[in-house]
Amino acid sequence: MEIPDTPMLHAAEDLTLTTWFRVDDPNVTWQTLLWQGNLTETPGHGNREFGLFYNSGGYIHLSSTPVSRVQAGHLTIDTPADVIGAGQWYHVAAVINSSANSMTIYHNGNPVAIRTFDTSGIRDTSGPLRLGAPNHGSEFRGLI
Repeated sequence: MEIPDTPMLHAAEDLTLTTWFRVDDPNVTWQTLLWQGNLTETPGHGNREFGLFYNSGGYIHLSSTPVSRVQAGHLTIDTPADVIGAGQWYHVAAVINSSANSMTIYHNGNPVAIRTFDTSGIRDTSGPLRLGAPNHGSEFRGLI
């Protein structure tokens, strides 16, 4: 699913992504859950506002490009490996909090990955919001 960009879809400083999902084919290396950004890739994936992906290592990967790193690339964080298995429903929330300088991924309500972000804010792009549809990686193979 693709939703065209509008100002309502951009969060300048703080953003929470949340989804329930079930992976049906865990062997595809990168599968897109949620993604927003310009469709043309740039070095370091600096074209994206955010991306939330499933990886075949059984983990969730969050990326986002701060304003100060548009030419330098995105910042990323991963959950521990093997927290996601095939055929089960999971709830994931990803929080990008520029004002508090942090990125956090919650797995079934528990914080499982935390790192610093950047106080410059989340970059704005003119690209669409994609749910399960790839720009980087493959389409999501399961249910969202």
